[in-house]
Amino acid sequence: MLQNFGRLNRFKGRQTRGEFWPYAGVVILICYLAAGLVMVPIVGDFVQQAGELARSQPEAVTMQSGATGALVSVDAGTGVLPNVMLLSGGLGGVVALAVLLLAAAVSRRLHDSGLRAYWGLLPLPFLIGGLLLMPLLMREFAASSEPDLSLFFLLFGNNIVYLACLGALIILLCRPSSQGANTFDEAAPRT
Repeated sequence: MLQNFGRLNRFKGRQTRGEFWPYAGVVILICYLAAGLVMVPIVGDFVQQAGELARSQPEAVTMQSGATGALVSVDAGTGVLPNVMLLSGGLGGVVALAVLLLAAAVSRRLHDSGLRAYWGLLPLPFLIGGLLLMPLLMREFAASSEPDLSLFFLLFGNNIVYLACLGALIILLCRPSSQGANTFDEAAPRT
């Protein structure tokens, strides 16, 4: 598994399922931890602002807590919002980290089952679209008590297509290795 971290720029060759999936699991875990590190201070700052607003304007904030978590509702127009741009930028950085760490391994895994690496790009435009649309949607909801829902439905549709493409890519990554040599073997002649 550690050899994958040393082959981040090696897109040629093949990689078996047994070599790929443990590495992919570790990368996903690293990215979840990184996303948590991004989100905790931003959400913590929002909760602190909501708490200060609750003390100064108790009618503007509703806070509920229970065994499964907490809910903080802030009336529109108070100016207290999570920093969506910082959150989106941080999560965009985590996505970039995931792409950087997985790109070559996905390429080699697809090659091992006889597919071109371009299949690995399938979910990427929709992932980027979602990251770009989310802050716009949050700004729309923050700016108006009656937001235009067309952006919400656009983002919703984008995310459905993203999940379908990601599911298709996962299915392709689960395919068995092609038997014998294929055109992606490093020793194979290029045609």
